[in-house]
Amino acid sequence: MVHGRLGGGPMQLLSAAGVCASGIAALDAAVAKVRLGDRERAAVVGSELASRWLRASRFNGGNDTDAHFLRWMLSDGAGSVLVEARPRPDRPSLRVDWVRTVSLAHEHAVCMRAGTDGSSPRPGGPGRTWAAPPRPSRPG
Repeated sequence: MVHGRLGGGPMQLLSAAGVCASGIAALDAAVAKVRLGDRERAAVVGSELASRWLRASRFNGGNDTDAHFLRWMLSDGAGSVLVEARPRPDRPSLRVDWVRTVSLAHEHAVCMRAGTDGSSPRPGGPGRTWAAPPRPSRPG
């Protein structure tokens, strides 16, 4: 939809996923492409509709701490930015000096399990979630 409105012929595409990190990952890629001279400009567009699956009823009967944290910290949103090689003389421009995305999750206990059901064979393992398709029933 955005490309159709922008026009401009064929465009390279990157689809970054991961509610909290996807927008900054896309910005990082766009800035790198422009900085390297591979592109004159890049449009970064993102939207998330996390509230459809972040319902308290999906988390251990509706009163789990994860439910409250995830529901209010990882909610819906959208935004866009145009990255260009040079500042715009007709409007304010921001310069990106660096983008750094680093996970330090290995240093802490797992805190966001997104509805896991505890079925993992090892403690802290992935297990199944309410987002997984139901298991087929076995005949009698």
